[in-house]
Amino acid sequence: MDVNQPFSSLEPSYKRVQSIKLLKSCHINTKIMVVLKMNQETKIANELQKMLTENQIPVSVQEDINVLSEKLANGDITLGELENKDQFVEEVIQKAKNRIG
Repeated sequence: MDVNQPFSSLEPSYKRVQSIKLLKSCHINTKIMVVLKMNQETKIANELQKMLTENQIPVSVQEDINVLSEKLANGDITLGELENKDQFVEEVIQKAKNRIG
């Protein structure tokens, strides 16, 4: 870099550095928010998966619960949308709610 180079010619690289810093900051903040925001659906989804692993779910609804827990974890469905569904599925979800407190 030429010391005698005018400052105006350095501005684009300075702006680029500032943009990169801002993007990194936004990325870090987004990661923090994702980690901090573990909503009810995610907690229930995790608990349902634990219950599946522990064989705490009746065989008749295991496949349904597995699909629902994935949808809950991905945000494709909410707990509200699961109300008034199959009675056995509702019972399992209520057990998961009770287990997480």
